[in-house]
Amino acid sequence: MKKLSRIQIVMAVFFTLMFNTAYAAPVVILEVSSSEINVGDVLEINVIVKGLSRSDGILAFGFDIDVSSGLDFTGAVIHSDFTDLSSSLSITDVAGLSFLPFYGGGDDIIIATLNSLVLSSGTLEIKLESDISDPNEGLFTTLYPQLDITSSITFSLAPVPAPTSFILLGAGLLGMGVLRYRSQIIHPYTGSKIQKKPEAEWV
Repeated sequence: MKKLSRIQIVMAVFFTLMFNTAYAAPVVILEVSSSEINVGDVLEINVIVKGLSRSDGILAFGFDIDVSSGLDFTGAVIHSDFTDLSSSLSITDVAGLSFLPFYGGGDDIIIATLNSLVLSSGTLEIKLESDISDPNEGLFTTLYPQLDITSSITFSLAPVPAPTSFILLGAGLLGMGVLRYRSQIIHPYTGSKIQKKPEAEWV
């Protein structure tokens, strides 16, 4: 039997390890970009790909948006390295395509930013869903032809005091100030304020 050289053994071990290495599939998560949220603000939520290995690159993505009644989805900003296909696909809300694999250079890769108008307080929720029977939806990478995208984020927004409450409080403080001013009289010679004596009560 012919002996194997050291180079052949090293190459055999290298290719065995390369093909048997198990890669964890990347996942998509949502993250709120702003720390303070109020009714009437435009809420920005980043769509982030996590767990992308160094040898795996993003080719395309597509998904649908579902928001709760307190939000109004106004559109998405796609990462500049992707071509925005959102308007050209009739049944897919957000989609992007890269002509070359996009590696991103890190673990947390923002592929899009979702914009939603906050209409009311309470519990708000945004969901991402993809239909993998649709060839335009899902996450497409060099190692994974089509991955299902399912992600959601829920947060609570406390109601702010109504403006009428501030108006009533201001009117009450003003009324107390007027009553205090009217309870004082000015001395005719010195011009100083003296406390008005209460009138005698009728018996």
